[in-house]
Amino acid sequence: VVYGMALTTLLTLFVVPAAYSVIARNTQSPGHIARKLDKLRQASPQGGRVSEAEAAGPAAGPAAGSAASATRSAQSPNPV
Repeated sequence: VVYGMALTTLLTLFVVPAAYSVIARNTQSPGHIARKLDKLRQASPQGGRVSEAEAAGPAAGPAAGSAASATRSAQSPNPV
């Protein structure tokens, strides 16, 4: 029982945080993403409308947002 408790304590204190750091290395906080979207909306020549490809950034690639932004434009004239 004592060895099991010691092992799980070590896993909880060291292994789990290290694994989380590796997995979450390329993520950002929701607040950072919201600030980035606000900045893009203000700088957009479309009057505040930002396509999903612009909001996603360069990792999404050029084809990722083209259909989505066309669908969004057809569905609603007001940005969300």
